[in-house]
Amino acid sequence: MIKFSDGPTGETPSIRAKDELWGDAERQTAVITTTGINVAEAVKFFTDGAVWSVVEDGVEDKSWNTFTKAGPLTDNRDGTLTVRMGVPDTKGTELEKTLRIILGEEV
Repeated sequence: MIKFSDGPTGETPSIRAKDELWGDAERQTAVITTTGINVAEAVKFFTDGAVWSVVEDGVEDKSWNTFTKAGPLTDNRDGTLTVRMGVPDTKGTELEKTLRIILGEEV
């Protein structure tokens, strides 16, 4: 089961991490197949910055909390949705920070 910090849950028949190309950068991505939520709910829950975890056999696994960048949602037309959540692009963030230092801006 997938659990969001603000309460909603959904069944999660499968979840796996893999590297995928997003735009111009390769990003660590969680590929989630879920049931029990519709597309409108998924769009509402799987947003940039969403805090979520996976619960199996009553044990909450929060290691998925780093996957906070919303990606595409696919309606598989069989009652399941495939959702992609990525790890934020830290290279871009570090580049922005370095640029701010060079420009003398507050970091």
